[in-house]
Amino acid sequence: MDFFVFWSTFKDMLRPARVFPWVALAVVLSLVSLLWVNMSRDPLGAVKYGVLVRLIVYRVVALSAAMFTMAVVAQDIEQKTIVYTVTRTTPRSVMVVSRTLAAVAAVALMSWLSLIGVGYVFLGGGMFTQGMFWMDLVIMLLGAGAYCALFVFVTLVLNRAMLAILF
Repeated sequence: MDFFVFWSTFKDMLRPARVFPWVALAVVLSLVSLLWVNMSRDPLGAVKYGVLVRLIVYRVVALSAAMFTMAVVAQDIEQKTIVYTVTRTTPRSVMVVSRTLAAVAAVALMSWLSLIGVGYVFLGGGMFTQGMFWMDLVIMLLGAGAYCALFVFVTLVLNRAMLAILF
């Protein structure tokens, strides 16, 4: 892994224009959770938190991984870094792995925003003391790694990868 490639890709993925939709999605999920809590007659807690996280928030990982991994291979063409690969002694495999790890980090951060919002609404300030919350954080990190690896592989193999990834 090349730290410079990782850091420059990570900064590019966390530009405000790219992050805004995911922050907005986290806010919307938090507001939906708040609406559910306010309209429910039953006391809500860990069980409802688990249901909502598994039904909706885990899907954020897959969707954000699909969007962020498109940049891993596309940056060679869009940002002309293929010239950098040819002129420098950095192998293309190192570039792809570094960019993929940056995508994993960005996907994990964006999905954790949604998890923290939903967790705060359902579990309150004590969400950091709940074991299930920490397990969900780890599961999302592992899911980000798995989805990003799969989607980068599909991107490298297929020409129209976005259609295959969305299916």
